[in-house]
Amino acid sequence: MFKFAYRHPVIFEIILIIAAFVLALIFMVPLQVLTYAPPEISSSFGRLAAALVLFLVFIRAFRPEKLFSGLVIMLPALGFALWNVINCFLTGGGNMTAPDLGILITAAAPAVFEEIIFREIFIHDLEKAGQGPLPALVLSAAVFALVHLTNAVGGAPLQTLIQTGYAFVVGLVLGAVYIVSGDLFAVILAHLAVDLTSHIFPGGNTTPIPVIAVFLVLLVMEAAYAFWLIRKKKARK
Repeated sequence: MFKFAYRHPVIFEIILIIAAFVLALIFMVPLQVLTYAPPEISSSFGRLAAALVLFLVFIRAFRPEKLFSGLVIMLPALGFALWNVINCFLTGGGNMTAPDLGILITAAAPAVFEEIIFREIFIHDLEKAGQGPLPALVLSAAVFALVHLTNAVGGAPLQTLIQTGYAFVVGLVLGAVYIVSGDLFAVILAHLAVDLTSHIFPGGNTTPIPVIAVFLVLLVMEAAYAFWLIRKKKARK
């Protein structure tokens, strides 16, 4: 399995994504049946359980000595979380929701689940396949973004495209932080902050053009930061 992953990392990642969601569903169904928990909570617990299994299976990709080493360079990624707060007020979003255990679990599940799959495992496999930092970054971010196209099912196509582009930039920044630092905790923490603020500070139904313009500037700045991190890493070699 590992040899195949190192030789064909993209194909293996696609298979892994499908397997991971199936595994999360396997954990989710009995939990919901036995506890009558809300589907969103059951799904979150299913993802967390699947993430734990993946972590144990691919523990060779985990670098415990790198923990907390990426917290400083991760800070600009919190710009996405800050934007959620600002956007809520600029667009007249809904009422702010006080964080509780349910919201924390719902936000933590994709952060842990997706960072293990897309950063820890995928980037590790790409590097083992001989990909340099820049190709590994772009490939991992692209696959991460393409998975978000599944939101088109039952959703608005234009909104899905915007989410996909946004996910690509988020993938660039989190991927760059992980490639440079090897710190899984840092990217999970940043991802958690983004998802948590999106739950607590919902945006409005309509977004004025000036707000969209500021958002695009943020995306450009974040993407530039990601490429700067990778360039800096290559310069150190």
